[in-house]
Amino acid sequence: MTQPNLERQGQADQNTDTLPLNGRRFTPKSSFISDIMAGLDIEVEGRTPEGTPTRNLKKFEVLYAEVGTQNPGNFPRKLVLATTLLDQPDFDHRFPRPGFFLRDFVPNSAEITPELEAMKNVLRQKMVEHGYVDPKGREGTEYLRNYFERDQDLQDLKDSGWVNEAMGSMIAIVDFFDHATPAEKAEELRSWTTRALLRPYLGILTGKRPILELSMGEMVEKVPAKVFDDAYRVQATLVLNYLEQRLAKSVTDAGLNPGLAELESIVAEQTNPSKKAFLQTVLNRFEDIATSPISDAFKETIRVKNQEFSFPSFEQMSFAYGFITDGTKFLTADTGLGKTAAAFLAMENSPATKVLVAAVAFGKETWEGEEKVVFKQPGRVFTINGGQDLDNPVLLSGDFKYVVISQDLLSRAESQEGLMQKLQEVLIDKLKIDGAIIDEIDNLRNADTVGSRTAWNLLEGIRKNHEQKGLPKQMRAPIIGMTATAIRTGLEDLDVPMAKLYPEDYAMPGMVSMDKKTFSDKCLGRPELVYSTLVGERRMYRWESATGVQGLEYNVEHIESSPFEAYLYDFIVREAPTNALNKIRFLEDMLLNPLLIKAEVRQIAWKSIPQLDIDEAIEELKLVVARWMKMRGVNAPGADEDYLSADTLVELGKGDLVLAAFFESAIENGIDTFVDEMTRGSSDQELINLRRFWKPRELSTKYERLKQLMEGALAWRENPDGTTS
Repeated sequence: MTQPNLERQGQADQNTDTLPLNGRRFTPKSSFISDIMAGLDIEVEGRTPEGTPTRNLKKFEVLYAEVGTQNPGNFPRKLVLATTLLDQPDFDHRFPRPGFFLRDFVPNSAEITPELEAMKNVLRQKMVEHGYVDPKGREGTEYLRNYFERDQDLQDLKDSGWVNEAMGSMIAIVDFFDHATPAEKAEELRSWTTRALLRPYLGILTGKRPILELSMGEMVEKVPAKVFDDAYRVQATLVLNYLEQRLAKSVTDAGLNPGLAELESIVAEQTNPSKKAFLQTVLNRFEDIATSPISDAFKETIRVKNQEFSFPSFEQMSFAYGFITDGTKFLTADTGLGKTAAAFLAMENSPATKVLVAAVAFGKETWEGEEKVVFKQPGRVFTINGGQDLDNPVLLSGDFKYVVISQDLLSRAESQEGLMQKLQEVLIDKLKIDGAIIDEIDNLRNADTVGSRTAWNLLEGIRKNHEQKGLPKQMRAPIIGMTATAIRTGLEDLDVPMAKLYPEDYAMPGMVSMDKKTFSDKCLGRPELVYSTLVGERRMYRWESATGVQGLEYNVEHIESSPFEAYLYDFIVREAPTNALNKIRFLEDMLLNPLLIKAEVRQIAWKSIPQLDIDEAIEELKLVVARWMKMRGVNAPGADEDYLSADTLVELGKGDLVLAAFFESAIENGIDTFVDEMTRGSSDQELINLRRFWKPRELSTKYERLKQLMEGALAWRENPDGTTS
């Protein structure tokens, strides 16, 4: 393995394979990179203050964090080491949690100089390039912010709502590979980590509400021409797929015919050959989708949140088209973006005569409710609430196309006597179900659970029923898997869902053969294959929003935060050193009840929390109450405005005192407990006055208000035409 070109320190280093680390010698038995990559404890030679040689073992992560704490001249070597390791082909395997490379590059004790910040930016770019910096996190956001300051077109795309992942991919194409040979470009793309390619289409896309509206033409022009270059095809696919998605959304927003006409004029006026070819391909596909026949069982308009929308949206038409023409079976989108209606639309235009819907326990009613929203004549859905319903004559009459069963019932198939056999006998043998929709398929990602095994057995029977219809072999059984979070922990989360949806291509875990592997094994070490399989072969369809279905309007409920809550909120924003998702959680929990975050924030932000000196705090409060009584002109409180409280102290400029008392571990309810303990039974007139004028904070009422809002939002409403929504 090639050694990094590390600068030596002193003549003694000229012929030794050592790395100076704060005055110690790092002396490996073999190549130090090999030892590091093996994840072993590293031998470190050093000396005691008396000069006695010592040997101790330290993990590389600890060793790395110490570099530069005593000798800032080691930072350039540290940068070379980190960037060299990042380029190793098995880095992902050796360092499954590589965040420390960036987090510990600059020790807390180091002085931040412009040169050191520049070195950290180099490492940040390298980690973004390899997918080890989450675009949603603080480091990723900081990198993107700095980059956008240099490119107005990209800034405009971001302001119009483009997601960070797509923006990061464009930056990678425009910037990272400018000085590389074609072979090096291909190698960079192959080494782009699996999670960097998958996150944008399997997790929740991370954007923000747009602050700039761009027309279709403006949006196309602002995407760099280099994105459309074939040399960058693997990485560009993410951007181009997202661009196609945004164009589809624009067609929905403008209306089908006006939207297609606008796209057609953009194609005609485009002068860049690569852009023109891409846009023409998109236009051809959109026209095929628009002219594809749709069942007349659906309403042309539906009512959502008391507003009427055309149905189906262009996004839903796109999925139905892909389901029929491309065999797309995996639909991923966030909750509430129209997956249920899209699945109905796809199944009504498929060869399926009867469809099993495996829903989560709390989501069974969704299917009956959504049926009333989208179908002209409801009554196609029968819900199985328990094993006894399998003998219901209404079900056995066969008058229902959709049979909804809970995954919870599937999980009891082995413990409830005769249930497994009954499910097979009724659903497969009698009703001849030949299609399926698995809602939240990620819940069945463990192959060893009873629910997962039961679903597998039922799907095998459904496929046999489909085959007996004598349709062409290329027409696979109409089966849809839906989820909002296809990957929760790693690529292996897709093994069971992909085997259930595409059993001819992928094996279930534990059923691997020479000819068939699990999805993750088949794509191991080849992120470009993962992405091309899911997106390039259109096996998976995902959308960020469904404008024509959901109507992204929000009813904003203003629940006022107190002065203390606002002060605490600002403190967490400024001083809590954690990732973006944790910080959002802290802030949300704090606004509900500050005590929810007290322990966690104290642990991570202890350096910034003001210290509480009891004697000084008492004297400060005595002065406050004396001035307060004088300012109010009263000797005893007579109205609510006469009382002191945590909020009043903040308004009087004593926020740090309130903050110190709040985070003190021995004081349960912060400044309220402190005042109560210090004044109880006191004969000191100033403390007696403080107790008389003090009003503790009331318990948070936001829980009750939140409960009311949620119950109101989830309740079915009857529309003027008699339908519910």
